[in-house]
Amino acid sequence: MHLREKLILASVLILGGLAAFAAEQDKARLAELLTMLDLDRPELAEVKAATTPEAQTAALMKYFKNRPADAKYRRKKITANAKDRTLADAALEHRFPGQPSYGLIPRGTPIDWDDPYVKDVEWILQFHRLIWWDALGNRYRETRDERYAKEWAEESNAWIDHMYRPEKSKHRGWRSLETAGRISRFSSALLNFGDSPAMDGRTLVNLLWAVEKHAAKLEKILDNVPVKRIHNFEVLEQNHLLRYVLAFPEMKRNTPRIKEGVDRLCYIQSIVVLPDGVIAEFIPSYHTAYPDTFWRVRKTCQKEGLKVEFPPEYDQRIQKGITAVMLWSHPDGRYPLFGDAFDHRADFCRGYVRKFCKDYPERQDWLWFSSKGEQGKAPAELVHSLPNCGYVTMRSDWSACPAVFLVAKNTKDPDRQWHNQPDNMTFELSFNGERVMVDTGAFIYSGDLEARNWFAASSRHQTVTLDGKNNDREGKLLFQQEADGVLVTALENKAHKDLTHRRLFFLVAKKYVAVLDLLSGKAEGELRCHYQFIEGEHKFDPGKQTASDKYLTLSGAPTNGKMEEEEGR
Repeated sequence: MHLREKLILASVLILGGLAAFAAEQDKARLAELLTMLDLDRPELAEVKAATTPEAQTAALMKYFKNRPADAKYRRKKITANAKDRTLADAALEHRFPGQPSYGLIPRGTPIDWDDPYVKDVEWILQFHRLIWWDALGNRYRETRDERYAKEWAEESNAWIDHMYRPEKSKHRGWRSLETAGRISRFSSALLNFGDSPAMDGRTLVNLLWAVEKHAAKLEKILDNVPVKRIHNFEVLEQNHLLRYVLAFPEMKRNTPRIKEGVDRLCYIQSIVVLPDGVIAEFIPSYHTAYPDTFWRVRKTCQKEGLKVEFPPEYDQRIQKGITAVMLWSHPDGRYPLFGDAFDHRADFCRGYVRKFCKDYPERQDWLWFSSKGEQGKAPAELVHSLPNCGYVTMRSDWSACPAVFLVAKNTKDPDRQWHNQPDNMTFELSFNGERVMVDTGAFIYSGDLEARNWFAASSRHQTVTLDGKNNDREGKLLFQQEADGVLVTALENKAHKDLTHRRLFFLVAKKYVAVLDLLSGKAEGELRCHYQFIEGEHKFDPGKQTASDKYLTLSGAPTNGKMEEEEGR
């Protein structure tokens, strides 16, 4: 026998062995899945009565591909958006997103689930969120092009077979947040592809088996999170778990999970949301996920007729959280870019608040804000503080234009929350309805520590630093008042052991803003007061000690030092 013939024979034997292994593996998953299901439910009677793997799979297919609620969902016509089309078509070519800053990356055929691609660990983590599965689903429902369903099915089976191996148990893709997100993606996949031939017996069994394995894994994680480690992950994770529980009542464990999940979510809310309604990580962009999540969970439970109770403070924190979005919103409807915040579109905050108005008709201030004053009643005060998160605001009026608006941040954060930067006293300004000074916000916050430290440093914010060192976060509100047409806000931060920084903001005659910094203590070193123009062209004149852009002119005073140009982003 020639070598080539030996190689061909060996490959046939290996392939035969793999096929046999896969068949045994499929049978094992099916058997375990049947123990996960509540086969005493009347709708699963055919599954319970089946006695062979083939008959059991056929009965599962008949039921899960034809659930009445799912069929109603599939009849709805949808139009995929531009992002969905891009992601879905790229997935057909095996180009996928991870951390979005890096674009779409080719992963080969078969798909490489392991290579981290870049040193930024967030890339491989977010790659395993499989966010393009939703895009494939939307594109399939829009076009009925089987290529999208077939691609999803092949990816789903490949991912499950690859990741459910003992040597992959410590894979980064099993981080709790990614595990939670996949629960929702598997659940959505049954809705999106359930009527496609691509959802064959093996694919369906794999999906149902994997999503319940995901849920059990996540449930165990949530039950063992120490109180000090509860943060934004747990809110999102519990939300994904509850959505799965409500979507799959056929799973044996899902009935007790409902009350357990609601109780756990209420407890998590009491930890991660401050009494003023703002998340304990102090970030506007992350914050918006919280009131919305808590509100939707309660609405879903009510819609499903579930007998679960939410304590009064649960709703109070939802309302306070929505009010916070209204208070810190610029006249153009954007939130401030404090901490690890990412920028959003104009009027985002108005649209966000608007969706709650129907459920809270008594909140006429929300209605006024979200409708740009066309409905409802404007809030009475022009100065506000959110005392627990350290945000303060002043505005000339509540109109969208030509309002003058200032929002400042001064947190007390002894736990040094990861997403909260050392930016106490920083502020943002709007004049004539436009943002003219904004904070640095976020670039990335994992993987590339050098880049993160650059963006997070106190010197990249509109505050005072000593020798360029980062400031402490020991802020407090001294007072706010409104008298004789002048609005005043006074803040204090213990910036360093021997340096106290007090900053006063004045809004005068509804159009002038003054900032006064008072520093005291035994500390020695170079003080710098940092200001940042909004993105765009600016001019700096060292001789005249002036800097300007199309909105503002800053003037230096030689007796107090000199003005220098710094890099900002």
